[in-house]
Amino acid sequence: MHSAKGLEWPIVIPINSTTKPWSDTSFLYRRRDDSVHFRMFGFPSPGYETVRQEETEELRRERIRLWYVALTRARDLLLLPRQNERIEGDWLSLINIDIEALPSFDGARFKGLPPTPAVGTPNAQDAAVWEREAFTIAANQWRISWHQPSRHEDPVEPVEEPEAVFTSADAALEAVLSS
Repeated sequence: MHSAKGLEWPIVIPINSTTKPWSDTSFLYRRRDDSVHFRMFGFPSPGYETVRQEETEELRRERIRLWYVALTRARDLLLLPRQNERIEGDWLSLINIDIEALPSFDGARFKGLPPTPAVGTPNAQDAAVWEREAFTIAANQWRISWHQPSRHEDPVEPVEEPEAVFTSADAALEAVLSS
């Protein structure tokens, strides 16, 4: 859900909504006052419980924002799975949505045309063209040398290991087999 922000897809099906969100409150950092709170040997540091409650509430609000992102990514169809087994405090319980009141998905209603296979374009590149292009790429590559100025106590000439750019089909096969 994090990486879906700003994107959209024709169909979105949020999965794993009946799993419990993971959170670790054993070590907490509060940015507001630059303080650290934790439990050691079962004993909480001063203010730990207050910070834990604040962190738990912030995580809940962030997860609700993630749901918003997930639910608004569908361009044409959003499918929310109805699942019989639920865990108390699961992802789906974070949002107030009555899935049972929503209409069931009826695939028979969608009578679109069958997908047409993509038409491939033939590869007109022969061995001579391939070798010429490989040579052009090799000629225009930038070479980077790594110098270690902080290692002045034992100066060593930089070792340049040019990257092999193959110029024939056999060289390409050799490069793959040798790596």
